[in-house]
Order: sequence, then structure tokens, then C-alpha cells
Amino acid sequence: MSTAPWRTYLYALTEPRILTVFLLGFSSGLPFALIAGTLQAWFTTAGLDLKTIGAASLIGLPYTLKPFIAPLIDRYRLPILGRRRGWLLLFQLALLTTILLMSTFKPTHTITLSGQAIPILMVIGACVALFSTCQDIVINAYQTEVLHENERGLGASLGVTGWRISFILSGSIALILAQHIGWHLTYIIMSFCMLIGIFATLFWP
Repeated sequence: MSTAPWRTYLYALTEPRILTVFLLGFSSGLPFALIAGTLQAWFTTAGLDLKTIGAASLIGLPYTLKPFIAPLIDRYRLPILGRRRGWLLLFQLALLTTILLMSTFKPTHTITLSGQAIPILMVIGACVALFSTCQDIVINAYQTEVLHENERGLGASLGVTGWRISFILSGSIALILAQHIGWHLTYIIMSFCMLIGIFATLFWP
């Protein structure tokens, strides 16, 4: 039996650029479930009506705006940390802050827009979706630039693996945590999981 696959795994575990793609994949997947299924479950347990719970699915609309946002992010650069690292850190800090902010509200807290009561968590969730979209754009650009041609298959696979792991964490595991420690503490924990991506942005290639 060939040992080539083991050499591939060993390379993936020791090459900082590959590991960075994996960690950034984790950072990319974390916000998605928190503003989708997990938030809808929170709304359900809080007794909100089906109309509001259904409307919560619209929070993810910013993800459809990637083709329009990407040229702006690619055109401009922040004055610190370079084109990719600067944008990444900005959006990751924004995600940590907004997810943490979600932990301070309840589904029954609302604001009134055009005479319509809208849960504050939906408004903050839309901000999370926007920042997450921007983060994904930068991560995709970084992954394309940093990986050599013969590494892109492995890098893409590990990036998706990181995304799946964080999706399970912020989805299924978050629901289990919420049952035992409550929604507010669960969202606090999830917000600090963004530190994994921030660590990769600051200290890795």
C-alpha cells in the first residue's frame, strides 16, 4: 500500500499556509449557523410566531451580494496589515463584537421600523451576515493567492473541513449547550470562538 496519503496528511499538519486555510475555514463557517438554524431555534423556544421565525431566514441575504462587494474589497486596502490581513482582522473583530452583542438581547426585544416591530436580534443577525460575507470574500482571495497550484486541492478540502467543523459547533453543539447553559452564554462562547480565526490572521502566514 502506498504511503503517499500519509505524507499528504503530514504535510498538511506541518505547513503553516495549509493550516492557516483550515483555521480560516473554521472562522468562515462559524457565523452561518448562528444566524440561521440556531437563531430560528432560539426564536421558536421564545414563542415567537411563525411569520417572524420565517422572516429570520432572510437574514442570510447579504451572502448573495458577494459579486457586488468583492470588487470594492479588492480595490481598496486598509493602511495597516496589508490588503488581505487588514480586511480579515477588521471583519473578524466585527463578527466577534456583533455575535457577542447578540448575547445581550432576547428574541422579544424589538425595534420599530416603518410601524413594524422587528426583533433586534434579526437586525444584528443581518450585520453578522454582512460581515461574514465580507470575511468569506477575503478568505477566498487569500486562499487563491497563498496556495501553490499543487496545494489548492488539499487546501480547498481542509478549508471546507474547517467550515464544516465550525458549522457543527455553531449549529448542533450550540443547541445542546443552549439547553444546559442558556442562549446568552452560548452566544458568548460562540463569539469567542472567532478568536481562532483572529489568531490565524495575526500570527500565521
